[in-house]
Amino acid sequence: MACRVAGEGEALYEIKRSKFHSFAVPVAAFDEKLAWLRKTHPKARHFVWAYRRIENDVPFEKQSDDGEPAGTGGRPTLNVLQKQNIVEGAIITVRYFGGIKLGASGLVKAYTKAAVLALGSADVETIEEYEKFLCGVAFGEHARVVHILKKMGFGYKEIFLDDGVKLEIDVPVSGKETFLSRFGSNILRFEGGS
Repeated sequence: MACRVAGEGEALYEIKRSKFHSFAVPVAAFDEKLAWLRKTHPKARHFVWAYRRIENDVPFEKQSDDGEPAGTGGRPTLNVLQKQNIVEGAIITVRYFGGIKLGASGLVKAYTKAAVLALGSADVETIEEYEKFLCGVAFGEHARVVHILKKMGFGYKEIFLDDGVKLEIDVPVSGKETFLSRFGSNILRFEGGS
């Protein structure tokens, strides 16, 4: 299931005297957190980051190596978000260089470890997935159907037509079977689902 970072997490990973301070944050707080980190860590060498968010129902991803060799910081950080199925969240890692070069594979491992640790300390929540159903209902059944939809907690939109009401119903995937058994085709005329 898709997840989001709901509350901040923080971790410190140290290898060969290099320090990797990593922060997992809600995507809405990303810009502010990155600016704050740059201000509060003026001697840090790199601010590597990646985030994922949903824009108009489409996943959007972005990452930055911030001066590290290409693909050694931002990409591994983004991979952690992808593997954990985080669709709304960001990870920022502040690196202090310890004087010993880690090499490309060492950087990939270090940024991956730092990202995993930060995400592990963050508050991560599951995002309920929904399926949309388009249904028609007769005027005589409309009030009863709407009452049941409200009682079951399903979101809906109504379009009043000459011969009845068209409903666009958002059904949680986890409640799909309950919805279908409760509203068989004898009450609703299903026009399609997503």
